[in-house]
Amino acid sequence: MHASMGLDINDNRTTWPSTKFDVVGLNDEDSAGNPLHLLLIIISIIAVCCSNKLKHQQNVLPYIYALVMAFIIFCFYLKWQPWQNRLLLPLIILWSPIVALVIAEIKQTWATNTILIAIYVTALPLLFFNSSHQLINNGNTKSIFTSDRNSQYFNNRPEVMQDYYEFAKHLKNINCSNIAIETGVDTWEYPLWVLLQEEFSQNIRIEHVNVNNMSGKIPLKNFNYCAMVSIDRGVK
Repeated sequence: MHASMGLDINDNRTTWPSTKFDVVGLNDEDSAGNPLHLLLIIISIIAVCCSNKLKHQQNVLPYIYALVMAFIIFCFYLKWQPWQNRLLLPLIILWSPIVALVIAEIKQTWATNTILIAIYVTALPLLFFNSSHQLINNGNTKSIFTSDRNSQYFNNRPEVMQDYYEFAKHLKNINCSNIAIETGVDTWEYPLWVLLQEEFSQNIRIEHVNVNNMSGKIPLKNFNYCAMVSIDRGVK
């Protein structure tokens, strides 16, 4: 479709800058797709439209219309990005009542059991061999049961973990609990909060500075920072 319109599939107008469209990572939480769930959703829509009983149940059709419209708005408003599946997850979950409604109408028990077993079976590889949070030890990747909680925050970016730890210790050494933070495009801020809360007994305060959107106009009241950290692929 892109080629027929003379568009590059990685055009910045439709694809997130500095990324390339690709379908990879079947067991990666950042990029794994939901093909089985999508198939169930499509079948459920068809089933409801073909069933007088289902489509005349109160609020069923308005609920479907709302979800379809939400998906269309999602596609028009947001550019394609590698972590699109995370943003779509709420919509996938919101389809569950419709899928359950259709499955409940199936008279053949074997058909219902087949669908449920298929869902469970296809989830097992993702559960046991998740590339970043595995249940069992696999090579250099430790199980979530044998690795400490803090290190698991950095499973997808182990190369930046040491920077975060060193920065948190440095702030404790200089007794600095008011920190200004400058973020990049793909920033891991949450691990810094966790590590600082572990290092300090008193409350810490972190505020964003050099913000280039509308929220940057909101004044920071009574905030005098003693250190500023720039976070992107590491911390500075």
